[in-house]
Amino acid sequence: LRQNEMQKMVALAWLCLAGVRALVSPPRLTTRRRSVHGAALGAAVQNGGVDEDSGGASTSALPVGGLIRPPYALSGLPRPKLRGAVMGYLHRSKLWYLVAAGYACTTLALLPKPLASIDVVLRLALAAASSLSVLISDGYHNPDRRPGGVDAKGELFWLRWDYVGISAILTTNFWLWAHNLMWVPALPTAGILAGLASAAIAAVAFTVVPRRAGHITVKLTLAFQFVALLGYLVVKALGSPIKACSSIYFCYLPGFVLYATKWPRNKAFGYHEYFHSSVLLGHLVSMGFDIGLLLTS
Repeated sequence: LRQNEMQKMVALAWLCLAGVRALVSPPRLTTRRRSVHGAALGAAVQNGGVDEDSGGASTSALPVGGLIRPPYALSGLPRPKLRGAVMGYLHRSKLWYLVAAGYACTTLALLPKPLASIDVVLRLALAAASSLSVLISDGYHNPDRRPGGVDAKGELFWLRWDYVGISAILTTNFWLWAHNLMWVPALPTAGILAGLASAAIAAVAFTVVPRRAGHITVKLTLAFQFVALLGYLVVKALGSPIKACSSIYFCYLPGFVLYATKWPRNKAFGYHEYFHSSVLLGHLVSMGFDIGLLLTS
């Protein structure tokens, strides 16, 4: 028992370190440049900007199959070759929306009848939040692949929603698995805090972002959700009959750690792309475990 407790404490300590690292490196969105479109944008960025994947070194815009991907409008940071590629494919092909719909339909079919409204709402919420994350990520990272191109106003719109979408994923997962754990003591209070955290992030994202204080406040709140609230849920899960569900958290964890440490740095497929991959894996494992739990209950 003592060894298990020590392992949990070590794991949570690493999570805290990752959260702190993310907080002391707020996004660099203070440098603004005038938006440009289409071919003019490619010409405008030939002299480059600050590359987040090369430790801040000056670099030219990044090529995609012979074309130049324009930088982000708010920060001027280059857009790596494969940034948003997976999310863009899942959005354009509608594949993820089919996966989410399949999860929702399967769980509704497996749930005990008559259906309890809370059981239905939690599954639909997770399916909706995961779909929203794909839609928002494509919108934020791939404006250069749509008519109209990159502009600061549109990018700010998607950035604000990106913060809301990440928080929604954390909250809906917390609520679903706290429910599956029968809302053991302290989880109801933590569930309320998760909802309040998402509400606070939405308010700050749409009223304070893109000011520096807004970004820092949002990141502090996201760290609280991921490290404190979901970390506490993991501890409860490890002491329950369905301790295997704690692996959901550890599917999301690598992406958050890599994003917080900004490693590995690569102009084609870097830490942000691993973050997206980890998030998608977490979605799939969460949905899969929920279906498995219903099948065996």
